[in-house]
Amino acid sequence: MEQYVSPFGPFQLRERSDRSHRAVQAQVRGLELLYNLASTSDVWTIEPSKFKPEWQRIVSTDGSPTVAIEPLWTVEQHLNVHNQHLYIELNGVFLCVLNDESTTCALVDGLISTVLLGEAGWPTSHTPRPLREKSRAASRRQRQALKKSLGWRGALFGLPFTALHLDMFTQMEQAVANGPARERLAVLAAYGRRLYVGFGLSIVEVQRHLTLLMDSIEPSQVELYLDGPEEHTDALFLEPLLKAWTEQGLSASLGDQQEAMAWTRIWN
Repeated sequence: MEQYVSPFGPFQLRERSDRSHRAVQAQVRGLELLYNLASTSDVWTIEPSKFKPEWQRIVSTDGSPTVAIEPLWTVEQHLNVHNQHLYIELNGVFLCVLNDESTTCALVDGLISTVLLGEAGWPTSHTPRPLREKSRAASRRQRQALKKSLGWRGALFGLPFTALHLDMFTQMEQAVANGPARERLAVLAAYGRRLYVGFGLSIVEVQRHLTLLMDSIEPSQVELYLDGPEEHTDALFLEPLLKAWTEQGLSASLGDQQEAMAWTRIWN
């Protein structure tokens, strides 16, 4: 037996193994990166392994169901018996997660990807099917957090708190966070048309909804956009907001930074 050292503990290579020294070192380097990622993460922790007392494993800390990764058992089985499985548990039950046999990367890269998925909040589009239960639970928590973050503004939301509506709202928050103001306002107005036509909201309900997404847009930018909107119907949603703003004695240009961060105040 030949023994190697890793941050998760020592592992052994059988004498009859046909793995090259270079292949083994690639796994060791991968284990080092994996350990660095997990040990500095807010959603993962390092705990004793179930297999050997001198080994450590990675366990999720972001709520149920719990994901546990056994790096050294994965590596030993791969190097010694050509096993391509990633040894990952979901609530104490090992899953069948098979690494792509055509890949030339170290098997540990699959474990690194799993840790990064956890860091990203388990997006459904990238999460392997055996871990979809974790992805669904993460999505539920994210939606609950969004509901809570809206707080009193929930009364202005204008849509039921369904998964589809909350996902749409989250996507729009990301879409209008950065970029030229004109582009962001065009996106918001297109979103307003979708709410009006596709979901049957009234114009006022659409306006209430849009104000929750306009924190980073200045009144003067709305005024400039309305001089030449992308679609003439954009004015149906945006012009009354600007009018309400000015009727309350607020400047249409950015004076006080706080003014541009409180579009929802026009409904008070």
